[in-house]
Amino acid sequence: MEFNIEKHHNNVEEGSDEKMQEIKWKEIDLNTINQEEVVNLYSTVWNKEPKEFQEQFNRHVTYPRFHAVGAYAEDKLVGYVYGYSSQPGQYYHDKLAEALQETPEWMNETMELVELMVNPDFSGQGIGKQLVTKWLSSLHGHVLLTTKADNRKAQELYEKLGFEQLKNDFQPNDSSNWIIYGKVIPWILPNIETDRLLLRPWQKEDAEDLYAYAKDDRVGPMAGWAPHKNVEESLEVIGFFQSAGDTYAIEWKETGTVIGGIGLHDRRPDADRQHMPQREIGYVLSPEYWGKGIMPEAVEAVIHHGFVDMNLDIIWCGHFNFNNNSRRVVEKTGFSYLWTKPFVLTRLGNREVQNLLYIQTREDYLQNRN
Repeated sequence: MEFNIEKHHNNVEEGSDEKMQEIKWKEIDLNTINQEEVVNLYSTVWNKEPKEFQEQFNRHVTYPRFHAVGAYAEDKLVGYVYGYSSQPGQYYHDKLAEALQETPEWMNETMELVELMVNPDFSGQGIGKQLVTKWLSSLHGHVLLTTKADNRKAQELYEKLGFEQLKNDFQPNDSSNWIIYGKVIPWILPNIETDRLLLRPWQKEDAEDLYAYAKDDRVGPMAGWAPHKNVEESLEVIGFFQSAGDTYAIEWKETGTVIGGIGLHDRRPDADRQHMPQREIGYVLSPEYWGKGIMPEAVEAVIHHGFVDMNLDIIWCGHFNFNNNSRRVVEKTGFSYLWTKPFVLTRLGNREVQNLLYIQTREDYLQNRN
């Protein structure tokens, strides 16, 4: 996870009329990758034998969400950056998780930037910065990278790109100090469409629709909140949804009406699984649409999105002991019961209830699909 960004003079002499070659950028997936090109570039940049990197790279391309961007000059690879989803069991994940145990949220939905390489003959053209910028552009969640504490060039680059220092005494494999840098990239909710529903980000114009069902005392109290008093309160809640960026409006496609909401919230109810990528589903539905199989349809779509697109390892779902409608949804959508714990509804007069929690893993989800 070290950047080679030492300044080198280009082969073009100062004052020369010769123009620098045009650089083209290309996202690279496992179907288009040319490993020989990458390994040769590594050998050129680091002046090392390629064998060790080849073995490492062969392993890395198998990791989830492997993501790479290349820089090309006249079809020659002159710069390359790659990374992947950080998962328990990977060497750096476990080292980083240990170092960041006081801030475990940095290990949730985390991408590690592993290697950036720029041919020394092309240094000084901003290729490294462009590569990282393009690599980051399609990501979300937490991004981690490291550099040696004495590498000021790398530190300056990271800080220009908006990374913050998380730890400056990281020692992953030797006695020298490294710095862990992190950056949070907000998740932008993509629309999800099913046969009858459109799951989309909330809009201020949805306030009337939200209030129409949120004022019903059969809705909010089942989820732990009081009925809305007016449209203004619903509008305020929509502002919270937009700020959090983790909750969908459920739109009934036939009429364009918002009939409920569903979210994938950043919660970690199990202390033993703190460092695994995970979210918790929460949902409500207008009583006018109960009994039509709508909520299982929405939950199944969000589960697919979470495991396939967001690369989560775990999705949680829970309900209070008196909410039989939610229980039936949970039972229909592949969750397994885990535990029951007491819970206090602070927004409902500190009412004491029982909270039932369920779990679904990506492994279980993929097996059940086959």
